[in-house]
Amino acid sequence: MATTIDMEILEPSEQLSNSTQTPHLQLEHHESPVGLLVLKGICVTAITLTNIFANSLCLVVLRRVRELNPVTKAFMFNMTISDLCTGVLVCGPIIGSIIHDSWPYGQLVCTASGIANIVFSFTSFMSLLNVNLERYLAVTRPFDYPHLVTLPRAYATIFLLWIVSGSMGTLNAVLPGRIASYSPGLHTCTVGPEDTSKMDIIGSVLMCLFIIVPFTITLTLFVRLFVLARFHANRIAALSRSMGTENKTERKSFTTFFIMTMCLTVCYTPLVISFGYENITRKELPLPFVYVAELLTFSNSVSNVMIYYARNTTFRQTAQRVLRGVLPEALITRRNHEDDLPSHSGLSFVSEMTVATSANTKS
Repeated sequence: MATTIDMEILEPSEQLSNSTQTPHLQLEHHESPVGLLVLKGICVTAITLTNIFANSLCLVVLRRVRELNPVTKAFMFNMTISDLCTGVLVCGPIIGSIIHDSWPYGQLVCTASGIANIVFSFTSFMSLLNVNLERYLAVTRPFDYPHLVTLPRAYATIFLLWIVSGSMGTLNAVLPGRIASYSPGLHTCTVGPEDTSKMDIIGSVLMCLFIIVPFTITLTLFVRLFVLARFHANRIAALSRSMGTENKTERKSFTTFFIMTMCLTVCYTPLVISFGYENITRKELPLPFVYVAELLTFSNSVSNVMIYYARNTTFRQTAQRVLRGVLPEALITRRNHEDDLPSHSGLSFVSEMTVATSANTKS
């Protein structure tokens, strides 16, 4: 720790860098091996570039797809924006901090980064929750759905979502006894108590409210929709067998639910474990685990676009038309779409449950 005389000799930028790292000095920290640091830098750069490209493409495609439910499109558009902001405003600065192996942007940007980590994670989670809740109402209450779920209410929900997440993230950083500081293991800034010997109660509450609770609700909706889909599939399969046909749509719906649920679980569970362990023991987990947990979390902001592209014909065809205007046609991969939905449908995740409900009603 520098003395008063030493601090006067240091350059202002060095003093600022030291001030962002001080709260973490009391934690047991492991030095980053150069090879591991280089590998993380390559991975973060690749994820960042893929995030910016994929989510920018997704925004263009969502604007051009006309068949998608307007309410669902609004929530998906909002989720894509939050994922894009994660790539630009959260992942981007981490590249510079990995290169310097410190935080080179100053305390103000450190505080903003700590707030952004909370805001964009929460909005992405809640947008996904809203999409699934909207689809759940469409399946379970099809007659009341047009009156319950409207576009003005969707816009109001999105506006309220950003207000709540922004307010909570800012309050977390400016409350007395709270400070944003550089985490050497994560190479980004996080908000925590100034006294690192104390457990981060506020951070734990925010983790529960912004990640664990939305994740639990989303998983519950997935399970509930899966059960409903199986119920409809059994009845439709019996009808299909009597007609000598096979219900491929329902099987694809089950697979989509499984992919979405597993992707969410794989990407965020290690982060929650890492945060909980550090908060309770005041020690960091081994760096490889911390790096993998962080990279998985960032990759979640790309996975949604990958799922849309892989699982839906309309989204894929629209994306290919957009890419043809940018990339040489030889680089656009063409695949056989025999098992895909008809071209007039929306996203498979959005439309398949409604198809099952309609078929069940007719039967």
